[in-house]
Amino acid sequence: MLIVISGGSTTAEYLINMMLEQNHRIVVIEEDHDSIEHLAEALPPEVLLVEGDGTDSAVQLDAGVNDADLFIALMGHDDTNLVACEIAMTAFNVPRCIANVNSPKNNRIFKEVGIEPVSSTELIARMVEEEAVVGDMHMVFYASGPAFRKGYRQGSFQNQNMYLILCRLLGIEPAPNDGEWKEIKRMFRDK
Repeated sequence: MLIVISGGSTTAEYLINMMLEQNHRIVVIEEDHDSIEHLAEALPPEVLLVEGDGTDSAVQLDAGVNDADLFIALMGHDDTNLVACEIAMTAFNVPRCIANVNSPKNNRIFKEVGIEPVSSTELIARMVEEEAVVGDMHMVFYASGPAFRKGYRQGSFQNQNMYLILCRLLGIEPAPNDGEWKEIKRMFRDK
């Protein structure tokens, strides 16, 4: 898949490294010369860097947007991200555009023109709201049966450990996950 990213921020650098691991071809459009030099040093040579304005259709053409499967706008302002995505969609028929949106109130505008908005501001607000609502909730896990120690009280544990518990009960080998057996193994009787 050919992915063109307009805006060479730290976020772009992180995304590029993730996308390269998935064997995508990446082109970055960046207006700031110092940022281009930094990216040239930080990224592998297979990443094509194009110095120019991501809202300029000639620059987008030079970057190969006409062959892109995905266009991502990560510039600092919502209006420039909107314009860059609209050019990619209308002038070059890019099938999918994603844009960083700094002000969540602009999400509606992006959606109306077919651009997928991503707002870190909104994500952070949702996380804070979720923590306020869910943060004080605790799951109670009650287990009985021949596999468990009678009368044993297990302290709290991470949700991903439920997978390990189910694998133990079903007698299957668990695939790697983020659970830790040491947190829950005392609730089981020795085999």
